[in-house]
Amino acid sequence: MIVTISGLPGTDAREICKQIALEFNLQYVSLEQIGKGIALPGNAARISEMLKAAVRRKNCIVEHALAGIMLSNADAKVFLLSFRLNRARMLSKREKIEFDAALGKIEGEEEILGKIASDELGIGMDSLNPYDLVLNSDKIGSNDAAELIKNYIKRAVA
Repeated sequence: MIVTISGLPGTDAREICKQIALEFNLQYVSLEQIGKGIALPGNAARISEMLKAAVRRKNCIVEHALAGIMLSNADAKVFLLSFRLNRARMLSKREKIEFDAALGKIEGEEEILGKIASDELGIGMDSLNPYDLVLNSDKIGSNDAAELIKNYIKRAVA
């Protein structure tokens, strides 16, 4: 089984992925693990190759903002929504940085991801068409989001 968890920076996808990985005994794969610093415009093909190589062994959960778009063969593709200001508050708290610095970091990462998605993949970051399940984590929080995703996987995939 291959599961992707996508979302813009600050949606707490990492924590959610780890909970799901434990529940289903999946290997957790993030782009940070496979190639730190390659999420730059012009690298979509390289990112896609690295993600596809990482999932060849199956039974994994992949966390990356573009994973659901790039891994069309995934059994479940989830996108996490959260308002930018809420994501900045969460990032500020988690990384112990000023709110404005967190907001700037999120905006910079969003700009890069948006450029890769539109210029190289031909899809907008705001398109939810590739995803099977879309959750607003602002409304329910990370733990509840993880539980909903687990239930979805149990019913639709496993």
